Amino acid sequence: MYDEVANADSNLESWKSNIEREFKQWISELTTIPEVNPLPEEPDLYSFYQELCVFRNELRVGGRRNQEVLTRFGESLSDFQKTITGLQNKLYQMDKEKEESEFLSRKHLFILLVDVLERMERLKKRLSSPPKKTFFKNDTNWRNAWNSFKDGFDITYSHLDSLLNREGIMRIETVGMPFDPTCMTAVAVEHTERYPVNQVVEEISPGFLYKGYSIKPAEVRIAKN
Repeated sequence: MYDEVANADSNLESWKSNIEREFKQWISELTTIPEVNPLPEEPDLYSFYQELCVFRNELRVGGRRNQEVLTRFGESLSDFQKTITGLQNKLYQMDKEKEESEFLSRKHLFILLVDVLERMERLKKRLSSPPKKTFFKNDTNWRNAWNSFKDGFDITYSHLDSLLNREGIMRIETVGMPFDPTCMTAVAVEHTERYPVNQVVEEISPGFLYKGYSIKPAEVRIAKN
């Protein structure tokens, strides 16, 4: 501990000696008095307030200019957005017109395909029940031929149904749905309280749509109280 204190005192004396020696050397080498610029006149309180008011006015003018620029930019952006929206609406209208024109040009073909599908559905219902057994000798051969015919018919019906689905022709959901006059035709009424008013309780003839356009409206029976 004593050694540490002695070392600290020795370092302090050495530091003082170095400063004193360097100061004496600087005094001996000094030949001219350095020039010192005088301090500017200190402003009074009124001058300071005046400068502050000028600075505030400049800030206000700059703020108004920035606000005007932002306002014009906002108006330009709003006009640009309106232009984009108008173009989008125009493109959507053109697409709808194109779809409608395409639908009208192909509607007669769709009607023929749907009519064939309906006829095959009615025939399919008749083929759902196998023929009754008979006592003729060729009964087995006839039954086998009937089964082969039914299998081929089911395959043909399935292919036609898949073709219509790929072309975008979809069936209209009717039973249990509210009556929709845009794609349904009420051909019968059932007075009942088991179902809500105007709910479809039976589909008499199926309906079909193509991308939202009605090819053939569905014929249905609706509920009435």
